[in-house]
Amino acid sequence: METFVLLHNELDNDIRECLDETKNEISKGNLINWDWSCATTKGIKVGDKIFFQRAGKPGGYFAYGVAVAADEKDQLRKIKDVRYQDFSETYRKDCYRNGFVIWVEIHSVVDYDYPLEKKKLKALPEFTDVFLDFRRSGCKLQPDVAEALFREWEKHSMELATKGLGERLIDF
Repeated sequence: METFVLLHNELDNDIRECLDETKNEISKGNLINWDWSCATTKGIKVGDKIFFQRAGKPGGYFAYGVAVAADEKDQLRKIKDVRYQDFSETYRKDCYRNGFVIWVEIHSVVDYDYPLEKKKLKALPEFTDVFLDFRRSGCKLQPDVAEALFREWEKHSMELATKGLGERLIDF
């Protein structure tokens, strides 16, 4: 499985209400899915790992999940257009600013104002030479970077969950 980064620009909408609702549902052990733009990225498959990155300040990661199949009636590949026949089931018919939209099952979130900051990651040896300042959604991480990011995310999300600033599905 691959790992991708999807961006959020807080100027687009206020995500805090969405994160509060997601934290509430995860705290009950419920699964919650988000539809999210991956820009023009075409290769995301069901099962791929997805990190959500805040583009503003503080810049960093605020959610993690896994790409899942959209409802069959909503799948982009079901449109009778040969351009979309090879797309995975995670792509939805929706579009956002001429970009594709995927369906993601959210496994952990933290408060939007307390992301796993990029500057903290850059201070770690495994991220010293890694580019983390993505300009578009849907960028793929190299496997070693993805593993290191997941380890740091687990620590960060667990710490914030104990402070009431995050929720993790794994804890339920």
